[in-house]
Amino acid sequence: MESWLTGTLVGLGVGSLVIFAIALGRSSRDRVVFMSTGDVFQVIRRWAEQRGHHDISESLDTLTVHLSRPLFSAPVVISVTRRDDTEYLLEAWAIFGGILLKRDLALTTPGPLARLPREVGAKKVDDLLRTLGQPRLAESGRSRVRR
Repeated sequence: MESWLTGTLVGLGVGSLVIFAIALGRSSRDRVVFMSTGDVFQVIRRWAEQRGHHDISESLDTLTVHLSRPLFSAPVVISVTRRDDTEYLLEAWAIFGGILLKRDLALTTPGPLARLPREVGAKKVDDLLRTLGQPRLAESGRSRVRR
C-alpha cells in the first residue's frame, strides 16, 4: 500500500478515536474551596502576569486566567469565584477537543487524554495555590466535579 494512503488511514483512525472519546466522555473540573482574608484577586493577577499569562478576565465575583500554551496543546483555565468575604472557589481544567466538540477535563483526571497539558496545568495550579498559602491539588481534599 502507498505510504501516503497508510498515513491517511492511520490519521483518520486516530482522529475518529479522539472524536469518539470526546463525544462519550463527561466534562469534569478540579475544585478547591479555601479561605483567605487578603486580596486574592490581586495576588492571582500579579501571579499570572509575572508568569506571562496575560489572558485574564474579571466579572463581579469571578477572576478567570487562561494559561498561555504552546501551539496544538489543550488550553488550561483557572477560575476563582469569591463566595463571600473570606471564602473562595478555585476551579481548574483543560479544554480538550476540536472545533465542533469540546470537553472540560479536570487536571487530575487519570488517563491519556490531554495528559501533557493537564500535567503542566496542574503544576501551574499548584504554584498558584502555594502562592495563596494553600495545599497542592493532590493534598487539598479537592473534589472533581462532573457535568
